[in-house]
Amino acid sequence: MKICLSLGFKTVDEVRQSWEYFANRVDLVEIRLDILSELNLNSLFREKPGPVIATNRRREEGGFYQGKEEDRINILLEAAERGADYLDLEVETPETYLKKVLPSRIKDKTRIILSWHDVNGTPSLYSLKKRFHRMANYHPDLIKIVTTACSYEDNLPVLNLIPYARRQGKEIISFAMGRLGKPSRLLAGFIGSNLTYVSPAADCETAPGQLTIDEFEDIRRILR
Repeated sequence: MKICLSLGFKTVDEVRQSWEYFANRVDLVEIRLDILSELNLNSLFREKPGPVIATNRRREEGGFYQGKEEDRINILLEAAERGADYLDLEVETPETYLKKVLPSRIKDKTRIILSWHDVNGTPSLYSLKKRFHRMANYHPDLIKIVTTACSYEDNLPVLNLIPYARRQGKEIISFAMGRLGKPSRLLAGFIGSNLTYVSPAADCETAPGQLTIDEFEDIRRILR
């Protein structure tokens, strides 16, 4: 499992400083473009310290982007032009814009993470499998299915989805958000999830229940 440091700072300088500081401790970083108050993609992606995911999260799935959907997608496309290694694209993006970013429309060097986030709860495993197959029909490089844990039992469907997806020959990222979802963030990698997200420090989380990089490394060391 790869470790992805999720950066949700307001300024490019803060993002770059954290990216450069932690680059040798993580496999890649995610930059939350929807949180930035200034959007200078040229400065953001120049001389990258390591691989990067560009995310411009829609509000319906826990993001902060306030503009038009067309503009949101065009920002992602520009990030790909500037050198983003991955784009995180929500499957609930309107079809017209979804097709603009799917693999056939992107340079070969940029991979697509097709994502879905349930910010209210965790559906049944049956429902998650149906959603997985719908997303797989778009042939993304990675499928990301994230729910919100309202009980510890909610960790089980998202974890069970991982070996199911792997048996279908698909790479997947799957876990539950929230305080009660922390077990899934820790265990997902041992089951086959492609990566997990961590924050640089406490109070810098980009999603509820996110562990800091120090916490994650300490617990993973114990589990191993």
